[in-house]
Amino acid sequence: MREFKLLTGQRVIVVSDSASLRGVVDSATRSSMTLRDVESVGGPSPYPVDGVVIVPISKINYVQVT
Repeated sequence: MREFKLLTGQRVIVVSDSASLRGVVDSATRSSMTLRDVESVGGPSPYPVDGVVIVPISKINYVQVT
């Protein structure tokens, strides 16, 4: 989705069926979104995720800008 590219540099929450992640959008293409400075926020307390996370666009339920 072209609109995700506009979020580059923004802090977002990305929710899929298997995970909820908060991070900064490093890049986005039609097929995936790359996040840096990522925390998993799906559980009772957030915990950091090392490295960058690549999320397939087809797996994203919604994205919220924070």
